[in-house]
Amino acid sequence: MFINYSYIVAISLRILKVNNQVVINEPINVLSKDQSIFLGGNSLFENQKRIHELDIQADEVFLYVPETSKISSGLWLPIDTPNFEKNIDEFEVTNFISNKFVPSYLGDWSNSSELTI
Repeated sequence: MFINYSYIVAISLRILKVNNQVVINEPINVLSKDQSIFLGGNSLFENQKRIHELDIQADEVFLYVPETSKISSGLWLPIDTPNFEKNIDEFEVTNFISNKFVPSYLGDWSNSSELTI
C-alpha cells in the first residue's frame, strides 16, 4: 500500500544519517542497529535533491498520516512515466516537499529547510 502524504516524526532525535553521512550524532544510550529506522526513496523531479537512504534513531518515532491522505495499491506519481500516468498533483507534491503542509501541532516548518534534507 502507498500513502500519498505522510510524515515520519522523530522525538528526541539521537542519530540521523543521510546516505550514510552522519548529520546528527547525539546518542544518550548506545542503540543497536535493530533500533534504527531505515527509509529509502528517490525523487522523480530533476530539480529536487535526491535522498536515497535515511537512518534514524530517536526516543520515539512514528508515522503521522493526515486525515486528508489517500491510500493506493499503486505508486503515487506526480509526473507521467513511460509506463504509468501521473495520479497526484505535481504542485502539491512540491509544496509538501517544501514543508508547506506540515500541521501546526507538528511544529512550524513553513519557512524552514531543516526538515528538507
